[in-house]
Amino acid sequence: MDKQTICLDFDGVIHLYVSGWKGADAIPDDIVPNAINFLLENFNEYNLVIHSCRSHQEMGIAAMKSWLLEKFKKHFEENVGLWIKYLITPNRLLETINFPLEKPPAIIYIDDRGFCFKGEFPSKEYVDKFKPWNKK
Repeated sequence: MDKQTICLDFDGVIHLYVSGWKGADAIPDDIVPNAINFLLENFNEYNLVIHSCRSHQEMGIAAMKSWLLEKFKKHFEENVGLWIKYLITPNRLLETINFPLEKPPAIIYIDDRGFCFKGEFPSKEYVDKFKPWNKK
């Protein structure tokens, strides 16, 4: 049976994105706290997908992968027992994550700029005042 998909946005969900847009291959900020732990806790059971507006731009996916691998290596160095607990290395963890060009079907989308639609649209006031968690 195929794994179900969790689709994560990159900027604001994986990458802190406090510096704003600097280009598809420029990723200046740190990783969101607990992002790596979330990926580690879910890579076996779910198909993890990272999608971004960077995904379809030249060097965007390569930049995300390179940045993420660097963060994985640092995290594993600081938490020595992780590779034993999860039986995975930073390189292998990166290989378990998909980086598609297009947003895929998923059971959940985790995005800092999303609105959970429950049959009612947000008010104009809500939209006008909306700010992602890292910009409040």
